[in-house]
Amino acid sequence: MKKCLIKKLNQSQGASLMLALLVFLICAMCGSVVLAAGTAAAGRIAGLKESDQSLYTLTSAAGAIGDELRTARYTYDSDNAALTEVTPKSSIMAGTLEYLCSMIADGNDSATKNVTLTAAGSDLLSDEVNADITMDSKYSIQAVFTMNDSRTAVILTSAGVPYVDSQYETEDSPKSMTWADPEITVGDSR
Repeated sequence: MKKCLIKKLNQSQGASLMLALLVFLICAMCGSVVLAAGTAAAGRIAGLKESDQSLYTLTSAAGAIGDELRTARYTYDSDNAALTEVTPKSSIMAGTLEYLCSMIADGNDSATKNVTLTAAGSDLLSDEVNADITMDSKYSIQAVFTMNDSRTAVILTSAGVPYVDSQYETEDSPKSMTWADPEITVGDSR
């Protein structure tokens, strides 16, 4: 077969030119398929970076709020009337927790507050993270973190846990509420 192909190419008739063009056409088609596949893969990889960046941003925001919930404490009196004392006062969540806890203490079954988070001084976070934070009558918290251009949603849940302090032994003494270690899950926002 190899000798036959070389013999055909060495001939001076028109058939050898046609065979050479056919071989060139097959090689060109194979090359274009390889280039098209490489270009498509590069486009998918570029999209993955943006998708992953949104997930990392949302997970980081949920982690920051979760870290604050681990150390937060809400104090109320025995009639469940809010003393509006959330510690630590300097946290990102202090104002939000005061609002939500006071709404529950006023007899609401649940309360929701929308919070917008940004990274100060960061060029990495171009979009804002929106957090819809909901508290139920048992002081459990669910926060759903989303970004405008992302289909990804990160959900943080944490149960309210009564804090028992041995120095408060009477019924009329102030009581405290803390939050359990938050659980963070990833879902779809749509």
